[in-house]
Amino acid sequence: MDKARFEELKKKRFEEGLSDEEADELGRLFAEEEGEQYQSTEAFRQEQEAEVAAELEKGQPAEGSVEDEPETAKEEAEARPGPKEDHPAGTREPLWAREEAEEK
Repeated sequence: MDKARFEELKKKRFEEGLSDEEADELGRLFAEEEGEQYQSTEAFRQEQEAEVAAELEKGQPAEGSVEDEPETAKEEAEARPGPKEDHPAGTREPLWAREEAEEK
């Protein structure tokens, strides 16, 4: 392993960012250092797409697929339960109470 290149890429990723090729190279170097098998993002994406396509052929969306996620932030907010009506969010003490506390 080229330690100098490895350190250069690790530093560059935070300073100016990496190209796809450099990111792939850095991932390979990290995997090599940890003794792990490396899988590029391209191969990972292809694998994920194949799994989603297989699930769709069965007539079911794949687990964690895009279909499970709201399309917009508004839809996501609407999907969350809101605060209870009798306990409004953001309740705080009146301003005059704070001024009295500071005077004491």
